Amino acid sequence: MSRPLAPRRMDARTLGLAIATAFSALSALAAVPLPASAQPTPTNAAPRLTRPPRVLQFVEAPYPEAEKAAGRAASVVLRIGISATGTVDLVEVVESAGPAFDAAAQEAVRRFLFEPAEIDGKPAAIRIHYRYDFVLRDEPPSPAPAPDPLPEPPAPDDDGPPPTPDGAPLDGPAPSGDVPDDLEIVVTAPVDRKQVVSSEISADEGRRVAGTQGDVLKIVENLPGVGRATVGTGQLVVWGAAPQDTRVYVDGVRVPLLYHHGGLRSVVHSDLVRSVELSPGGYGSPYGRGLGGLVSVQLRPLEDDGFHGAVAADLLDASAMVRASVDETWRFAVAARRSHLDALLPAFTSEDVGVLFPIPRYHDGQARVTHALSDRSSVELGGMLSGDFIDRTVQSADPSQRKRESRSVTWNRAYLRYRHDADDGAVVTVTPWGGTEQTSLTNHFGGTPASLTASTTVLGLRASYRGKPRPFLSTTVGLDAEAARTTLERAGSITAPPREGDIRVFGQPPSDQINVDTWSTVIASAAPFAEADLALFGDRVHVIPGLRFEPYVISGSRRTPREGDTPSIGHATADIVLEPRLAITADLSPRVRVKAAYGLYHQPPQPEDLSAVFGSPLLSTASAHHVLVGALYRLTTTLSTELTAFYSASSGLPARSPLPAPLLAEALVPDGRGRAYGVQILVRKEIASGFFGWITYSLMRSERQDRPASRVRLFDYDQTHVLTAVATYELGWGVELGARFRLASGMPRTPVVGATYDAQRDLYQPVFGPQNTERIPAFVQLDARAAKRFRFGSTELEIYLDVQNVTHRSNPEEIVYSYDYGEKGFITGLPILPSLGARFSW
Repeated sequence: MSRPLAPRRMDARTLGLAIATAFSALSALAAVPLPASAQPTPTNAAPRLTRPPRVLQFVEAPYPEAEKAAGRAASVVLRIGISATGTVDLVEVVESAGPAFDAAAQEAVRRFLFEPAEIDGKPAAIRIHYRYDFVLRDEPPSPAPAPDPLPEPPAPDDDGPPPTPDGAPLDGPAPSGDVPDDLEIVVTAPVDRKQVVSSEISADEGRRVAGTQGDVLKIVENLPGVGRATVGTGQLVVWGAAPQDTRVYVDGVRVPLLYHHGGLRSVVHSDLVRSVELSPGGYGSPYGRGLGGLVSVQLRPLEDDGFHGAVAADLLDASAMVRASVDETWRFAVAARRSHLDALLPAFTSEDVGVLFPIPRYHDGQARVTHALSDRSSVELGGMLSGDFIDRTVQSADPSQRKRESRSVTWNRAYLRYRHDADDGAVVTVTPWGGTEQTSLTNHFGGTPASLTASTTVLGLRASYRGKPRPFLSTTVGLDAEAARTTLERAGSITAPPREGDIRVFGQPPSDQINVDTWSTVIASAAPFAEADLALFGDRVHVIPGLRFEPYVISGSRRTPREGDTPSIGHATADIVLEPRLAITADLSPRVRVKAAYGLYHQPPQPEDLSAVFGSPLLSTASAHHVLVGALYRLTTTLSTELTAFYSASSGLPARSPLPAPLLAEALVPDGRGRAYGVQILVRKEIASGFFGWITYSLMRSERQDRPASRVRLFDYDQTHVLTAVATYELGWGVELGARFRLASGMPRTPVVGATYDAQRDLYQPVFGPQNTERIPAFVQLDARAAKRFRFGSTELEIYLDVQNVTHRSNPEEIVYSYDYGEKGFITGLPILPSLGARFSW
């Protein structure tokens, strides 16, 4: 393994140069000319549609059996993205006719093949609005005609050539010139390619998976590369990285959490979500500041006319959402949710579940307003808020064994997004955002207290320009800036809360050595980035180099611990990092794709680690190298298998000082190293004939070395085997069944080989064996879901039963010992948990 990268210390002149460089890059980005909204001049003529797309291969959508039996007809309006080669690379529902019709239409259109459109005589990617009509026929159906790519199909007596059967090309000359008013075709930017290794799930699929209770974003825990989090935490463990190393973005705005405490619900209302994508590693230069994975949540465009909404309730919580259009240019959406599990759970079980599995109380809300400035420009003002609260007490006749704990996390975000789609297909977005975060942890173990509170104000800016200067070249340049100021207070035991790598057992009293500190930190960086997508050999090979230049400034209020009236001495560290990224994909055949990626990533220290008492103000950025290779084989149009091998090596990780009496302000040292490696396989069946699902298996190992001379040990979150199988099937008549099976290795723990009696504290202290050399037993669980949908005109009622742990298996979640460590047992997770819910939408 490589040695930790030493932070580059900078004087004021060098720091000024770094900041000036960053702002010069921002100025260069701002200097990119935006296409004017006025009529283009002859020297900058607007692109002309010289040939519209024509259907070469038409696929008839299967008529949903339940809708056919009910005698219902419908029309689904779709937005279709057609590439320069004529394949369909985007299908979105613009006007819904219900889940069954929508899914059938999307499934068919994805398999269409077009003769590509031409702009100024050259093949070009475009986007069209397309209406797919489901019409009941009394007689046996004749061969399906090839639909015309117009928002409305031509009437029988219209002039012009009629379509021919079996998806043949349209007869007659293709119109050319300016785009007619009734042909909704816009030139699109180059496809915003997904990360080389990523899994994207649409909202329609995500809400129908067993174990999610209809929550789209909970699907992330079922994706390849994601380990199972400790029960009740809601943490993301991706490719063996620490939970705090994975970054979560909602439409480009970073948020601190994806799930509420307990992991039972996500922080964004599902009806506002279009899709969610997980990239466990090797992602591109537009993102950084994390050593682990990347979760990107895409919100649903607010393009529906009229008034729509939904209300839902189940065992966990109740929620409501409304979205509406004020006129053709103004649209808004509002959603809110509040939990009630803590009040309802006693009705389902007499066990004191809350003692070992803390029952969370949470709420969240989102609001969005969009305004179309023109046909090509828009602004959006949005906000998000979330709150989590947990309180629990473990009583004991022995006061020294009594435990109390309280946790809370509240945060909010506000953003303003400007988007402009230029005449040449380029896209410019600028999104300033900001918010606050407050966290609090207080616990008492007998007479030993511990508390940590933090209050953060964060500001960010994400700006990008994405264009296609050449038919074979797409480029993205931008700026990703973020600054956070945090004020913290910590008091109590020096070992509570515990950190990764501490040798301890569940329930062990913390150290009786106590201290206190109050400090503040500022962590800021402004990262210009650039990425290119070079298409070679007829678009079969894509080479995607990227570069991210990021100067960090890390400062704090206290360089040394407080002593009497001694004035505080601040500290500042600057670190300039250059992060190259490279990805390559190659289509060896229409069925086989191979890919590889490399990236260098950095992450600043956590504000709580910069304490002069409990941590070290000298910590700088940690680094990680990601390397991955993989291959995808498409067995059919809807069935594929993908194999990926990965390796990650990190250095500069904060670890506890090995000295019995650490040096002043060096309780933590940046000597930690880590590595994670393994393979994962995904077999995925995309939705077809009402059925979809996937099976994913990961074989991986995650290790840590706390200092160069120490032994390599298993990471506290290591899981060797993770297997997840998901399947959902629509039976017809609005009935849907689903199941989820999960198996995961237990996390490593340090065995207790004996005990000694501590007469001063009147308790037994454990004697440990080699660190992390035993495991919690494996987790095995089966979940099931059944749903029935009722349609009443434009409204829909869905009633579902989602049952977690159908077999009522007592899954061990943690190892516990008797007071003298002579006997060992296990804390088990939640029992069978049925959740009956209903959702009404219009």
